[in-house]
Amino acid sequence: MSVKVYHSKYKNIDCLVMENERMAIKVIPRSGGKVQSIFDMTTGTEYLYQSPRQEYRLPKYNSPFIKGEGSGFDEMFPTITPCYYPDEPWAGIFLPDHGEVWALPWECSMEEDGIRTVVHGVRLPYLLERSMKFTGKDSFIINYRLINKTGFPMKFIWAAHPLLNIDENSVIVLPKEVSQVMNVLHGAKRLGNYGQLHNWPETTTPDGRKYDMSRLNPENRDNDKYYVHGNIPRGECALYNSKAKNYIKFVFPMDKVPYLGIWVNENGPLLGQCNAALEPCTGALDGIDVANKFGQLSMVEANGTFEWFLEIQLGEAENKDEVIK
Repeated sequence: MSVKVYHSKYKNIDCLVMENERMAIKVIPRSGGKVQSIFDMTTGTEYLYQSPRQEYRLPKYNSPFIKGEGSGFDEMFPTITPCYYPDEPWAGIFLPDHGEVWALPWECSMEEDGIRTVVHGVRLPYLLERSMKFTGKDSFIINYRLINKTGFPMKFIWAAHPLLNIDENSVIVLPKEVSQVMNVLHGAKRLGNYGQLHNWPETTTPDGRKYDMSRLNPENRDNDKYYVHGNIPRGECALYNSKAKNYIKFVFPMDKVPYLGIWVNENGPLLGQCNAALEPCTGALDGIDVANKFGQLSMVEANGTFEWFLEIQLGEAENKDEVIK
């Protein structure tokens, strides 16, 4: 397998490209080390949502996510929703929306077989390292290493946030053992009250309609955010296109990344975008403060490290049941 790593441009901003015979991956160092594009050169398929704006909109630190570019694959860390850190010695420290690292410039370097990125925390004293390399012509892996150089344990949530292109043929594929999800979007029209449980994949909306959450359609014009109820039974999830017969799949270690959030934008009122995010994560319920109350977040020990990975696979399948068996 031949691999090329080189400098390029995305719109008006510098980027790095990691490329093999099938895939081209673009990373933007100045914008949270964002994976901006996962492009399948054999089919011409772009898997990540791209903003229609002509110029790239750099995010500002401590700004809401909707004020940024709103595209590609961000890293959410050390929280998802804005909140106050719950414990000493950082009790009361405010953590911004979408976390810190998505809006910070990352140190990025090209390696012979991939891209390495590093970012330092602002309001919490951490170092987050990330390395990317191909594991085959159809797949690449992102290895993460979180370093805590203080004498105090540090609680955190990391979540992947890949905004995936969707159309009326898109289907969310989860392990067959998943039977329930929990709504975490306040004021959700389709899923009711915060914390309400729903059978997966088909449920009933508050107004009595049947709703298949696994099948996406931009004509729905709505938004959802929910979590697989409890720990994910297997570290796999995917988005499948029933017309193109292709998929993008995410594989992750359940012992380190035990939760899965799903964020759906079907041209809904919150963002007016057409995408969906499958969010493997180390903590649930979106905020450190809430997750802390229910014991659903992760912790890096004093003077310790915490490591995990996310593998992203592209493939073809005749039906969705072949994607996760």
